[in-house]
Amino acid sequence: FPTVGFAQPSKVKLGERVFLVGVDFRGKKPAYFANEGILRYLGEDEFETNIVEKEAPGSVLFDIKGNVLGLNYVDRSGRVSVISIEEIKKFALP
Repeated sequence: FPTVGFAQPSKVKLGERVFLVGVDFRGKKPAYFANEGILRYLGEDEFETNIVEKEAPGSVLFDIKGNVLGLNYVDRSGRVSVISIEEIKKFALP
């Protein structure tokens, strides 16, 4: 099976192109989507893009090379952000 690599979030820059890929399960059949955008905020543990995809939290954010940067989520105030893959790896990988 093909695999993807992990991006190094410390090396990404504002304005870089990114891609959000996910699945919306709200309908009778899953709806697959891919959106293109740019990074507009870089925090220590999270990013923000100009992609506003509130309907499918958990979607994967990729860099231009196809490496995973993080996962999309929506906070309590409705703001869409991305948790860095480095933060996720702290919990997911031993």
